[in-house]
Amino acid sequence: MYYPLNEYFKLFSDCSIVTGYRNAILLDFTRPNKSNFVPKELLSFLNSCANKTVEDVLNHYNNEDKQVAIEYLDFMVENEFGFFVSDKLKNNFPTINTNLKKSPEIIDNVVLEIDGNNLKHLKSIHSLIEKCLVASLEIRCLSLTNQELEQLILSFSASIVQSINIYLKYIPNSMQLDDLEKIATLNSRIKKFIAYGGDYNATSTINRDIQITSKKFNENKIVRANIINLSYHIESLNVCTYRYKKLYISLNGDLKNHLSCDKVIGNIRTDKTEKLIEFFIEEHSKNENWFIKKSNIDVCRDCEFRTVCFTNNLPLKNNQGGLYLETECTYNPYIGKAVGEEGYKTLEDCGVISNEKGFKIDHEKITLINKELWEE
Repeated sequence: MYYPLNEYFKLFSDCSIVTGYRNAILLDFTRPNKSNFVPKELLSFLNSCANKTVEDVLNHYNNEDKQVAIEYLDFMVENEFGFFVSDKLKNNFPTINTNLKKSPEIIDNVVLEIDGNNLKHLKSIHSLIEKCLVASLEIRCLSLTNQELEQLILSFSASIVQSINIYLKYIPNSMQLDDLEKIATLNSRIKKFIAYGGDYNATSTINRDIQITSKKFNENKIVRANIINLSYHIESLNVCTYRYKKLYISLNGDLKNHLSCDKVIGNIRTDKTEKLIEFFIEEHSKNENWFIKKSNIDVCRDCEFRTVCFTNNLPLKNNQGGLYLETECTYNPYIGKAVGEEGYKTLEDCGVISNEKGFKIDHEKITLINKELWEE
């Protein structure tokens, strides 16, 4: 393949390479499905290509390594991860600012627990949501009739909320799939609608996922998901994405940062909206937990997924002043294996100790394990 040797090669600004202990991943935020593992050396190669001409970069390598460098370029060009640019224009493409941008919302995401008895507090809930400029809402419905559910959904028809996910406790013999589908179409903001605890499984899609499942809803389950999104990536570089600007409203009206949080900020039934907003603004300036990044946490800092990982697996302080996860993650970044994959080993099996006592790592043991797993 021909390349303009007197030009520079730059990574598209909507792409980013994140390196971990063993692996690196190239994230394509515009085309998430194109994101993939890449050699860790690719990052330093691309940094060189951004500051030196292709010819100068290639001349730096011997014949064998030069072939690898050309393969890097082939890969980047074929997958449209970057572009060539002349010396005159090379500085006209600044990288994306990854500092956390100031935004007007006081709370970005709300999880709301509600039943028939709490519908009378909808006015206060709406007032809080509107004044805090909430964008995303997750509603966990308990013991609601079809009529009450319809009332709840219609109440958000003119809301500032942009997306709504609904988890409904399914009541056998009183809820039919057709009825739920009709109710779910009452508000175009609904992106996910799941009725759980049913006596059968069924799935139907009407411009969104509507699902009835026999599975029980476990709000205390540790979850982990990769969100390949530029805004989320930037947020992850700066804050704890599970805590930052999040609010949980319990069935009794208590307001907390999240489900497992011990601190109660206020109560939607008894406190005035203006007073609650004062509490939230105070949290912005005083809650240090909001600003714990994955790069501050043992093991997480060594993971290539750290800027796209969403989890409710929150860190604790160890005796050395560091941070650790009490529940081990399902992915081991030291060997690049996840639970269920052939060759997976726990952190302890790899010589990595991360607990309340501190953090220790046996690099030699990890090297031997990786040779057994990956070298042919």
